[in-house]
Amino acid sequence: MVSEKSETVTRSDIAVSIPITLKEALQSKSKFKEGVYIAGGTLMQLDWEANEIMTKHIVSLKNLSELKGVEVVKEGQKRFVKIGALTTINECLNHTLTAMYCPLFVSACHSIAAPAVRNLATVGGNVASRIGDSLPALLVLDAEITCLMNGKKMTKKISDWLNDKQNSSFLLIDIRIPFPEEQVSYFYKKVGRREAFTPAVVSVSGMWRFEDEELLDVRLAVGGGSHYPVRLYQVEELLKTDSLKFSSELVYSEILNEFNSYSDPFLSDQYRKKVAANIIISKLKKQFI
Repeated sequence: MVSEKSETVTRSDIAVSIPITLKEALQSKSKFKEGVYIAGGTLMQLDWEANEIMTKHIVSLKNLSELKGVEVVKEGQKRFVKIGALTTINECLNHTLTAMYCPLFVSACHSIAAPAVRNLATVGGNVASRIGDSLPALLVLDAEITCLMNGKKMTKKISDWLNDKQNSSFLLIDIRIPFPEEQVSYFYKKVGRREAFTPAVVSVSGMWRFEDEELLDVRLAVGGGSHYPVRLYQVEELLKTDSLKFSSELVYSEILNEFNSYSDPFLSDQYRKKVAANIIISKLKKQFI
């Protein structure tokens, strides 16, 4: 669940450690400085097929039962659904707790890869990649992650963790999604180049909360493809100032201004920006613009 590159190697050159405890996993990673943690291994398979540089040492986490499962935890007055990093995407889709308390996250999980891949791919791998399709939804949900970094266990807002790109060596322990707020509306939308399984053009998620026709809170996030997911804070502030007085044209323009995209041989950055803006405006128009 960590990307660290070394010289090109063949598959026969790769040494695999399979620890059965978290302590053993940390020791294996410490022994092989250039090694990487993997869980389902689906992202590494894609990297291999794309001729990306591979490592000589892999630390497989598949036997660490302590990093699997879904449960409710309470911290102070807050309750969270805690999802172990090695929980598969398919398990997230079918678990009673995620279905009951995390419907937006479940919607995002439905968009990840093909069904066969979801049986192997883990939520930890999707998050740790920093470009996973679940991340826009997790940003909107104000989720947290627990990870081991520099030998210390810490819990951070997922937004803060995404902004901290300096330390790429970490072991993701779990993802914590707060219990849903009352009177909140959510959406998640992933757009690909075609109906078949392809990387996203963009993935967009949002939430808003009204009380007596007053907008109390709004969160918007964009990611997908090779985008590092981001919250659109300026657009959120524009809407919260007085949502009923702003035109869709002004909000659309602010989305294009704030969302930094990229071009590739298939699509331009401007096209991706406009797709994201059109999705958000369409959803907001149904509510209050």
